[in-house]
Amino acid sequence: MKINSVLSTAVAINLWLAISSVNCQSAGSPNVQAAQNDEEIWNVLSLDGGGIRGIITATVVDYMEKYAYTYSSKYCLPKRESKKVSMAELFDMVSGTSTGSLLASSLVLPNPDKNSPQINKFFASDALKIYTEFAPEVFQKYQLPRIWRIVGSLGFAIVGGIIFFFVGLKLLTDTQFESAIKAFKEFAKVKKQNHDKTLDAQEIVMEATLFMNVSIKIKDIKNGEALKKQISEGDLDQIQSAREEIRDHEAQYLERKGFKYLFLVLGFFFFGGIGYILMPKMHALTHSNYDRRGIEGLVTKLFGYVPIQDALTPEVCIIAYEYNTHEPRIFSKFTAKTNPETFNVSIGNASEASSAAPLYFDPKVIGDQVLIDGGVIANNPSLYAYLHSRYANQKENIRFVSIGTGMTLPKPMKKEELTKVDWFMEIGNLLTTVEQLTHEYLMRKLSKENYRFQALMDRDLALDSYSDENIEELTSYGDKTILKYQSQIQEAVNRVVDQKFSKKYSCSKP
Repeated sequence: MKINSVLSTAVAINLWLAISSVNCQSAGSPNVQAAQNDEEIWNVLSLDGGGIRGIITATVVDYMEKYAYTYSSKYCLPKRESKKVSMAELFDMVSGTSTGSLLASSLVLPNPDKNSPQINKFFASDALKIYTEFAPEVFQKYQLPRIWRIVGSLGFAIVGGIIFFFVGLKLLTDTQFESAIKAFKEFAKVKKQNHDKTLDAQEIVMEATLFMNVSIKIKDIKNGEALKKQISEGDLDQIQSAREEIRDHEAQYLERKGFKYLFLVLGFFFFGGIGYILMPKMHALTHSNYDRRGIEGLVTKLFGYVPIQDALTPEVCIIAYEYNTHEPRIFSKFTAKTNPETFNVSIGNASEASSAAPLYFDPKVIGDQVLIDGGVIANNPSLYAYLHSRYANQKENIRFVSIGTGMTLPKPMKKEELTKVDWFMEIGNLLTTVEQLTHEYLMRKLSKENYRFQALMDRDLALDSYSDENIEELTSYGDKTILKYQSQIQEAVNRVVDQKFSKKYSCSKP
């Protein structure tokens, strides 16, 4: 693909630039070099991925919109009901990954009301509702159809009933007792028939054989020795009494053996209950954590179908990853124009692809493309946005304002703690942190004017941590980020506003 070959060349060029450029400044501080000609500066707003932690990013952007309006009063900006300046008015490119792509998309959507003086459909405060109000709709668990839950439970019940039936049969069946009962019954029958009768040789042999058989099995039946003696030596009444006692033993055994059907019933209901509980969990194993129809429905409802070419900013940069070809997918106006078959999609579809986090959501399928979260290659999209600005849009002087979704630093480790267990516990956070810090380092090297605002969090929060407590905590982190970087945020906004509004608006009277 043409754009990928261009970007591959760009990576090589910029590695050389990184080595030969000036020493980096401290993390979090803006990298602002020699003053540039404002008219030539390409302004980029870059928004990180991070699921529900996008609350932090949106909170910072909301502050930027409000502050830009206040600062713009120096140019006599006409009064606005919103008391905000849209980021689409200030930035030439808005870039986003994952949740950052959803925020970026909302910021560049044109207002469908052509009679409204407001050019943008949403401000960051509107996007915040995606997290604070619509999170349950976004993180919507797969629902197993009730009929399939019942059918599955019935299958469990049948299997359980059969298993318990044979278990009960095994526990309640005594083959030795059954053999003993049979032997005693035959012996008693023959003795009754042969009583007071002269026996021939064959009958004598049969009776002797049955006697020996009973003698072997006397331990397998209650009162076996007494019953054997009563049958072999007693009169007809005694033999009949022995036969009745044998029948009583057999009846008691058969009654006990009949409980195997109770085992069947117990197994049916026990396994059926387990099946009713397990079926949704088993169904969940065949899917990602959440039904992507939830987020797709919300994006369609809020964004509608707006082609990426209709974005308010001169350029957008939404990062996704194509799983089958193992290639980045950069959805932008440039790629939509140069390769429309692959990239000419709606803004909503692009953001859905970029936010299809593995395990959380199924991939977004567009045509023959299987697209997953851009965070797997660039949770911080700044580097891709830089390369796209530099080599696709042919911009050299680039000003970056990059906002993160918060990070936790790996805990310091002592030498004696460097065990496999410790590495196993820390490797996930380490890889994520290294990726973020590497992107930040490269951007400080590559961009002459780079502002990075990132919250340091006390604890890591999962992408789907949308409880009221977590939302309040993330909002607090957003406010803390504003306080920590307030002067740099204002400086960045001032520079962009000065560039964009100094000639567009004027306080001089006509």
